[in-house]
Amino acid sequence: MSTTKLKSFPDELKGAWKLFQGQWTTAILLSLIPVIPFLLTIPYLLKYAYALQASPAPYIPIESTSILALIGLIGLVITAQISKAGLYILFSRGKGLTAKKAFKEGFQQFIPFVYTNILVLLTVVVLLIPALALHTWYGNSMRVSIDVGINRIIAIDLFVLAVVTILALPAIYFAISFTFAPIMVATKTAKGGAPALKESYTLVSKKIFPVLFRLIGWGILYVILTRITSTLLIANWLVPFLMMIIGAAFLVIMYKELKSNQ
Repeated sequence: MSTTKLKSFPDELKGAWKLFQGQWTTAILLSLIPVIPFLLTIPYLLKYAYALQASPAPYIPIESTSILALIGLIGLVITAQISKAGLYILFSRGKGLTAKKAFKEGFQQFIPFVYTNILVLLTVVVLLIPALALHTWYGNSMRVSIDVGINRIIAIDLFVLAVVTILALPAIYFAISFTFAPIMVATKTAKGGAPALKESYTLVSKKIFPVLFRLIGWGILYVILTRITSTLLIANWLVPFLMMIIGAAFLVIMYKELKSNQ
């Protein structure tokens, strides 16, 4: 087993930026493909939204317009997942792939890719149930019935918050451990579903904190940049769009590092 340490977070950011720079046109074209079904159905979406607003409250108009609008939304979701898989393939493979080729390969992995993402989501949601149940019960039922001073209320709130956090730790742990399962499926280094989750868990389990700190660092960077540009015309949507693409490159950089350290 290699004992080489992971690169620093700034070095990984530089690596992700360099990876993006080398294929930015292909990556952007690939990420814009989901816009096509959305643009094609905008007239139907607008018409349906107007009909919905003009209809009586309990009545939801179902006609050809609403069906076409729904098809457009479904097409957007499907192509977005295919493009995401294509991005992982593009950044993992290196130069030489066109947007069309990357999208085609992403399409070939669509079903296992989506299945794996759903399985990750379901696992995390199930593990979050105890924390969510306690938070909901305390916030909606228990807290309003407690008749004590403000200081005791604060103390109880902090105690419940601590317990909720502890109950949420398994969900956080496995969410981090399964981070690279979709990349593995997209690049065909693991089968979809449980095998990919197991492979990702094995890859991350011994480096859970380095991965966690890098994901938190990326999240903070994303929030800062999007907040700074939120009031700027064009930049308020362009920056999140580019950050989504660079984020895929960042995950691929981390994935390759972890693989080299196995």
